[in-house]
Amino acid sequence: MRKGWTPWSISQLSNLNAATVTVSQNGCMSKYLFEVVRNGQALGDAWVDLDSWSEVRREALKALHDIAIDEMAASSDLDKAMTVSVHNEAGKLVYSATISVSQSFPVSKNPH
Repeated sequence: MRKGWTPWSISQLSNLNAATVTVSQNGCMSKYLFEVVRNGQALGDAWVDLDSWSEVRREALKALHDIAIDEMAASSDLDKAMTVSVHNEAGKLVYSATISVSQSFPVSKNPH
Protein backbone atom coordinates (compact mmCIF):
# COMPACT_ATOMS: atom_id res chain seq x y z
CA MET A 1 0.00 0.00 0.00
CA ARG A 2 1.33 3.45 -0.92
CA LYS A 3 0.66 6.31 1.47
CA GLY A 4 0.64 9.98 0.66
CA TRP A 5 0.28 11.65 -2.71
CA THR A 6 2.74 11.69 -5.54
CA PRO A 7 2.14 13.26 -8.96
CA TRP A 8 0.62 10.96 -11.56
CA SER A 9 2.77 9.73 -14.38
CA ILE A 10 2.28 7.06 -17.00
CA SER A 11 5.20 5.09 -15.60
CA GLN A 12 3.50 5.04 -12.19
CA LEU A 13 0.17 3.95 -13.67
CA SER A 14 1.70 1.25 -15.83
CA ASN A 15 3.42 -0.19 -12.78
CA LEU A 16 0.32 -0.07 -10.61
CA ASN A 17 -2.03 -2.99 -10.45
CA ALA A 18 -4.88 -2.03 -8.16
CA ALA A 19 -2.49 -0.13 -5.89
CA THR A 20 -3.92 2.18 -3.28
CA VAL A 21 -2.96 5.80 -2.85
CA THR A 22 -4.29 7.18 0.42
CA VAL A 23 -5.39 10.79 0.74
CA SER A 24 -7.26 11.61 3.92
CA GLN A 25 -8.21 14.72 5.79
CA ASN A 26 -11.06 13.61 8.04
CA GLY A 27 -11.00 9.82 7.97
CA CYS A 28 -14.21 9.18 5.98
CA MET A 29 -12.90 8.12 2.62
CA SER A 30 -14.35 6.21 -0.28
CA LYS A 31 -12.32 4.18 -2.75
CA TYR A 32 -12.36 5.11 -6.45
CA LEU A 33 -10.81 3.45 -9.49
CA PHE A 34 -9.06 5.95 -11.78
CA GLU A 35 -8.60 4.66 -15.35
CA VAL A 36 -6.58 6.45 -18.04
CA VAL A 37 -7.25 5.90 -21.77
CA ARG A 38 -5.46 7.54 -24.73
CA ASN A 39 -7.07 7.27 -28.16
CA GLY A 40 -8.96 4.17 -27.05
CA GLN A 41 -5.90 2.43 -25.57
CA ALA A 42 -5.83 1.79 -21.81
CA LEU A 43 -2.71 3.25 -20.21
CA GLY A 44 -3.28 2.14 -16.63
CA ASP A 45 -5.40 2.40 -13.52
CA ALA A 46 -5.09 2.95 -9.79
CA TRP A 47 -7.34 2.79 -6.74
CA VAL A 48 -7.49 6.05 -4.80
CA ASP A 49 -9.08 6.74 -1.41
CA LEU A 50 -10.63 10.22 -1.31
CA ASP A 51 -13.08 11.87 1.04
CA SER A 52 -14.96 14.41 -1.11
CA TRP A 53 -16.29 14.93 -4.64
CA SER A 54 -14.09 17.99 -5.02
CA GLU A 55 -11.04 15.79 -4.31
CA VAL A 56 -12.22 13.22 -6.87
CA ARG A 57 -12.52 15.93 -9.50
CA ARG A 58 -9.25 17.62 -8.56
CA GLU A 59 -7.24 14.38 -8.59
CA ALA A 60 -8.76 13.27 -11.92
CA LEU A 61 -7.90 16.61 -13.53
CA LYS A 62 -4.41 16.56 -12.03
CA ALA A 63 -3.83 13.03 -13.34
CA LEU A 64 -5.08 14.03 -16.79
CA HIS A 65 -2.79 17.06 -16.86
CA ASP A 66 0.32 15.28 -15.58
CA ILE A 67 0.00 12.25 -17.84
CA ALA A 68 -1.01 14.26 -20.94
CA ILE A 69 2.15 16.36 -20.78
CA ASP A 70 4.40 13.31 -21.04
CA GLU A 71 2.27 11.07 -23.24
CA MET A 72 1.10 13.58 -25.83
CA ALA A 73 4.50 15.23 -26.30
CA ALA A 74 6.33 11.91 -26.70
CA SER A 75 4.08 10.42 -29.37
CA SER A 76 4.17 11.07 -33.12
CA ASP A 77 0.37 11.24 -33.33
CA LEU A 78 -0.75 14.81 -33.98
CA ASP A 79 -4.36 14.38 -32.90
CA LYS A 80 -4.95 12.85 -29.50
CA ALA A 81 -7.59 12.45 -26.84
CA MET A 82 -6.94 11.32 -23.29
CA THR A 83 -9.63 10.45 -20.75
CA VAL A 84 -9.55 9.83 -17.02
CA SER A 85 -12.62 7.91 -15.83
CA VAL A 86 -13.42 7.47 -12.15
CA HIS A 87 -15.55 4.57 -10.91
CA ASN A 88 -16.80 3.90 -7.39
CA GLU A 89 -16.26 0.58 -5.61
CA ALA A 90 -19.49 -0.76 -7.16
CA GLY A 91 -18.07 -0.09 -10.64
CA LYS A 92 -20.38 2.84 -11.44
CA LEU A 93 -18.86 5.70 -13.45
CA VAL A 94 -18.95 8.76 -11.18
CA TYR A 95 -16.73 11.22 -13.07
CA SER A 96 -14.93 11.53 -16.39
CA ALA A 97 -12.70 14.21 -17.93
CA THR A 98 -11.20 14.31 -21.42
CA ILE A 99 -8.51 16.46 -22.99
CA SER A 100 -8.09 16.71 -26.76
CA VAL A 101 -5.06 18.04 -28.59
CA SER A 102 -4.91 18.77 -32.28
CA GLN A 103 -1.49 19.83 -33.53
CA SER A 104 -0.35 21.13 -36.88
CA PHE A 105 2.93 22.03 -38.49
CA PRO A 106 2.03 24.40 -41.34
CA VAL A 107 5.44 24.25 -43.05
CA SER A 108 7.44 21.38 -41.61
CA LYS A 109 8.24 19.69 -38.32
CA ASN A 110 11.63 21.41 -38.33
CA PRO A 111 11.20 25.06 -37.27
CA HIS A 112 14.54 26.08 -38.88
